[in-house]
Amino acid sequence: MKLNVFLIKTLNPAYLLVAHGSRDPRSQVALTRLGYQVSQCLESLSPVRPVLSGYKPTMETGPTLTLLPPQPPDYAYPVQTATLEGHPQPLHQQIMALVQALNCTTLRLLPLFLQAGVHVQEDLPREIALAQAALGSVCDFDCLPYLGHDTFLESLLRQAGERYPQAQPILLAHGSRRADGNLAPQQRAQALQAKVAYWSLAPNLTTVVEASIQNGSEEVLILPYFLFSGGITDQLASQVAHLQHQYPQVRFHLGNPLAHHPHFAFLLAQLLHL
Repeated sequence: MKLNVFLIKTLNPAYLLVAHGSRDPRSQVALTRLGYQVSQCLESLSPVRPVLSGYKPTMETGPTLTLLPPQPPDYAYPVQTATLEGHPQPLHQQIMALVQALNCTTLRLLPLFLQAGVHVQEDLPREIALAQAALGSVCDFDCLPYLGHDTFLESLLRQAGERYPQAQPILLAHGSRRADGNLAPQQRAQALQAKVAYWSLAPNLTTVVEASIQNGSEEVLILPYFLFSGGITDQLASQVAHLQHQYPQVRFHLGNPLAHHPHFAFLLAQLLHL
């Protein structure tokens, strides 16, 4: 009697981190590295992926399903990255190419945006809809809320502030011309008892720093509400150096972008894993 043996695997999603994108190559390098780190963290969250051996009939027991012992998995938690800008292809084409390359049936997207501006509310939904329409029923999309929506960022920012407990914290965000787009940094700043300043809007950093000094602050901590190092953070460092020269009686401290935090990738993996 010839027995047919079938191998049935659990269906697992592929993961996509979607960032804004930048002409600065450091940003793309950091995004690619982050994707790899998140992939490793996902494996630590679920080290064993059950693979079912289906159809192991015997004359005595009949057909059964049994778990195979853990092996080096051929499912490797694919965490890919894509950008809304700064890529030769528009985002929907990047998504389509990814789905076809991985042959995945579910794609879970995490928008790495810190404010709900035009990109989050208009550009990103449009690109995802274009990809979904082109792919049809081939792949289901699960788009998580944008990153700035999650309050875990407060814990990262708070840890940076704990190093300078006497300093006046100032959260510096890029800023959105949509009023509701600035809600996330305002909420983060309120939770941290920090003042908020914007790179592209008023009040800017200099204005907020000067107001803090006038109110008696002798130590100031600037917390960049940005993901990666790049042109803006370079200019920010120069601006802080200028402020230090202008106000030598004040101690200035400049924090790192969020992705520099050692637990950042693990926290992203937790979001994807839920």
